[in-house]
Amino acid sequence: MPSAHPPWWTVPRKAFKLAIMQPADRFSRSHTKGTRPLQFVRTIVWVLILSGLLIFSYLNWKVVEIALWDEIVVEAKVPALVIVAFLLGLVPTWLYHRSVRWGLKRRIRSLENSIKSSALSQPAEPAVPSAAPEGRKGGRSSEYKPVENPENNPAEPRESMARVRGVAADPAAKDA
Repeated sequence: MPSAHPPWWTVPRKAFKLAIMQPADRFSRSHTKGTRPLQFVRTIVWVLILSGLLIFSYLNWKVVEIALWDEIVVEAKVPALVIVAFLLGLVPTWLYHRSVRWGLKRRIRSLENSIKSSALSQPAEPAVPSAAPEGRKGGRSSEYKPVENPENNPAEPRESMARVRGVAADPAAKDA
């Protein structure tokens, strides 16, 4: 009787890659680009504030008189007063926060631009200092001097290898 699931070795490569090899890519937030992190927390807080305000408004739907000056008396419902007081506290604080954030973003942007411009204006330095003398850059120069001691010349590997092995490099030297 055949089993309901195919054997593990018949799973397509792409499914294997998604399931095993790249677990971080499966959970990436590429589909939510442009959203701020923890935005759901902010939404929950606003829902709680609004539901509390609705419950408060329902339970305290009464008319109150407010005496602004001797002759000016305003009648208003309690929830309207609460909403106005909340907005009188929230709006200036929010405006101050936005202005500080705007100023800091401008400052960060100007600092980033100054770093970019200073990096572009500086000459590029070599990554690794060259060990060759000044006259030897890029090829032979007029200051080229042949090796005076041919035994230490790395250009002749056969002789140096023979020296390491303890054997003579020339076949004629073998017979002598």
